[in-house]
Amino acid sequence: QKSPLFALVSCRMIEMSMNYGHCEDSVFGAAAFASALVNVLEDIDEATAWGRTALSLMKVYDEDVLIPSIYGSLYGIVFLWKEPIQSTLEPLAQGVRIAFATGNVEFAMVNTLYYIARSFNCGKNIGVLLEEVQALASQH
Repeated sequence: QKSPLFALVSCRMIEMSMNYGHCEDSVFGAAAFASALVNVLEDIDEATAWGRTALSLMKVYDEDVLIPSIYGSLYGIVFLWKEPIQSTLEPLAQGVRIAFATGNVEFAMVNTLYYIARSFNCGKNIGVLLEEVQALASQH
């Protein structure tokens, strides 16, 4: 999302979390802010730091329902600039599985889109990739 509005909203979420304390939505705010840092400011190092912060904060809440939105943002947009692309595939697949299991169709599609794109970037065989995506989708 290169939208300045997206960046503004994520900044506001961070500001509110700092002023009033964090909650489950703060995790998404940190992940969205990390994405905005990549897409709007192109600051990969700071985005990676905020992404790590979001993952640490996610452990506080231990909620599986957070995984699809957080993993889609972080492993689909942020971490691929600092980590091997192959290392983003399993978290994205986990995001797909949990999103389908919890009825979160929006982030099931987001994680699937990133999973396909990153698999393609890794040079994965298209036939194998098609079978993997069909298996992920048919689990639920």
